[in-house]
Amino acid sequence: MIKALFLQAGFHVAWSAVAGLGVGLLLRWRGPSRLLGLLPVALVCGAHAAHNFSVASRTDSVAGEVLAGPFVAVEPLLGLWPLLALVFAVWSDGRVLRRGKRADAGLLLPGERPGGMSALLVVGRYALIARPIA
Repeated sequence: MIKALFLQAGFHVAWSAVAGLGVGLLLRWRGPSRLLGLLPVALVCGAHAAHNFSVASRTDSVAGEVLAGPFVAVEPLLGLWPLLALVFAVWSDGRVLRRGKRADAGLLLPGERPGGMSALLVVGRYALIARPIA
């Protein structure tokens, strides 16, 4: 079932999610670390170019085949990329929220601990409530 989900992911939808993560990092993070947001955008650009190259079926460019090969090889796992982007975005957002709650106790809900649960743990518990609708 999971493999079928990965294979059914739309090319543009999956890569839009990854590019969106990169843009989010560029806009949300501060300092030099925000430039890490360029990595997902560059990955998307490379994958899109490699896909277009492979569809064009040009075999006269050895350099093109070498550069496009790794991207084309992982295309069957396309649905995994948005999932990884989501996990990273949840982790990053949870990091910001925990830092804010430690800095200002007024942000805490009644009975909430300043450290709280990690965002990934919360999402993991939520995911276990019921299986996804297929």
